[in-house]
Amino acid sequence: MRKIIQLFLRLFISIGILFFLFSKIDKQNFLNIIKALDVKVLIFAFFVFLLSNLLGLYRWKNILDAIGINFYFKDILSSFSAGLFFNLLLPSAIGGDILRSLDFIARTHKPKEVLCSIFLDRLSGYIGLDIVLIFSLIIGYRFIKDKDILWIASVFSIFLLLILFFLFNNFLYSKLNYLLGLFKNRFFYILKEIQQYIYYFKDKKFTVLFNLSISLIIQLLLCLVFFIISLSLGVYIKMEYFFIFIPIIGIITILPISLGGLGIREASTVFFFSKIGISNDICLAMALLNSTFFVILACLGGIIYVFTLHFRRIQPYKKFSI
Repeated sequence: MRKIIQLFLRLFISIGILFFLFSKIDKQNFLNIIKALDVKVLIFAFFVFLLSNLLGLYRWKNILDAIGINFYFKDILSSFSAGLFFNLLLPSAIGGDILRSLDFIARTHKPKEVLCSIFLDRLSGYIGLDIVLIFSLIIGYRFIKDKDILWIASVFSIFLLLILFFLFNNFLYSKLNYLLGLFKNRFFYILKEIQQYIYYFKDKKFTVLFNLSISLIIQLLLCLVFFIISLSLGVYIKMEYFFIFIPIIGIITILPISLGGLGIREASTVFFFSKIGISNDICLAMALLNSTFFVILACLGGIIYVFTLHFRRIQPYKKFSI
């Protein structure tokens, strides 16, 4: 019951924010903007968006390979698709990660390794996002000169640095490992082993750098998606702004207060792009089209997941090893 109430509360927040945004725009002008969009350019934007998610799938598979979990690609795709689908129903991308981990644990029976892989996958994504944001602010801050953006970027960067420091510092690793070992409890034992798997990646420099490179490409593609969407609406905005604003919007949508970031993403887009003189109608249209991509991809992920889940239930499972 509590989870149902939380689900409806987030749905209410998403609808409430969207209702508020629509109350602040010229609805007829908004409809004219949508009717005039270039469908071919929009479709191209969707395929760029799809490519960014396929790279995310490859990044996760690369981590799984490094840990030693070698499974059929269709099984990894199925669990990844489950995460995409439940991202639409649960708060932020973290909710989808939980479902992805539960599904893949059921396939592999290796909970510690799977949880470690998903944590590192998400962490590398956030680091890539932060790097793009920092370089964009260094190059393009003169265009906006907004202290709010600097504050958000600074807090996020410090938070990531603290996580990396606590995970990979030799002294802190040994102390935390010792403390976890004092608790004779299965939960703390699992935490200890997960920590050991994560620390193991300290010496996997090639894998770390390769995944970080993929994360950077993904973040650049996500910025490019928004830029192409703006072109489909017949609006040209300097690309520098997308590389500054989209990572910030990505950070804000992490907050687990709406369904899949719906509403939060739109409000953030209107807030930041209006700072450079873009009308609320255009800002909201860009954000809603981008959210539509998330919905389409989530539905495709749901179809893949249901189909592969049905296939798994009627076929004996065979582990793939190299």
